[in-house]
Order: sequence, then structure tokens, then C-alpha cells
Amino acid sequence: WVAVIRDGLYMVDDQLHITSYAVPKGVADEHTLAVAQINVLTVDNDDTLWIGYEGGELSHLDPATGLFTHYFADLEGNPGGKVNDILVSENGRLWLATNEGLTHFDPETEIFTPFTEKEGLPTALITAVLQDDDGMIWASTTKGLVEWNPQTNSVIHVYGIEDGLQGNQFTDN
Repeated sequence: WVAVIRDGLYMVDDQLHITSYAVPKGVADEHTLAVAQINVLTVDNDDTLWIGYEGGELSHLDPATGLFTHYFADLEGNPGGKVNDILVSENGRLWLATNEGLTHFDPETEIFTPFTEKEGLPTALITAVLQDDDGMIWASTTKGLVEWNPQTNSVIHVYGIEDGLQGNQFTDN
């Protein structure tokens, strides 16, 4: 998969055949990307593609059909915020690292559940997200490394300098 800003999305297969997916010329539909500003791509367990955008939009592409499903920011419960990273968890649900917090998305119910400082995060700016072998979610922030329990939807601990880390700021570079 290759994303090109303002140009679209491309899939290159093993025989180097290229399939292109267009940027919308007007209103996005099931045949186009949601918007031109792709920020992150993640393939799930079913080999379908999740796309996070600069403006907080989320799209799902089924390469078998070539059709998109879009979840626009501030619509369908999507809290928005630039999507910095997408984790497909062991149960197939998504965790979005955004500029507005950590967001859980269940593709089966299409429900977004946002988590912010109100739930104990040190900041709403989440730059990356991973899952460990015990099922815990780890979120990189600009104010420490967060260990999150997805069963209770709560912070276990925020690690920082006082815990022996080199700093409190964790970004995607």
C-alpha cells in the first residue's frame, strides 16, 4: 500500500500490478477516499485496510470489492482529531491514537468510544498505540508512556522520567 498526499492511494500486488483509489473530486462516496490527507494505513486480520486522516476521518477499504466505508469526524460518534496511529487489537477492534485522545472503535457495532484526560490520560495528544502480549494497550504521548487496560478502560500507569525513562515525550519518530 502506498499513500500519496493529494494524489490517492495505491495497492501494488506481488506481480507489480497497481490498483489506484482516487481522491474525491467533490463529496466522498464508497468509490473514493474520504479526503486527500491520509495520515496512517493499517491492514487488519481480514486483509482489509483501515485509513486514518489528518482531519480525524476514518475509512475502511475492502480490497476484494474496492468499496470504502467512511466515518467522518463529528459524525456517527467519531470524536475526530488527527489520526496518528491505528492498532487492530487481538479481538479485531481498533484503537486510534489521535490528537483528541485514545479512541476505541468496534467495527461490528460501529461505535466510537473516546478517552481523554477525564479518564486519566496525561494529555489528549496520543502519537502511537501498541498492544502487548498480555493484551494491555500502550499509548505514546507528549507527557509519558501510558499503560491502558482495555478490559476496564482505565490507565494502569503513566511512565515518565521518574520511572527511569529518558524523557516524557514519545512521538512516532
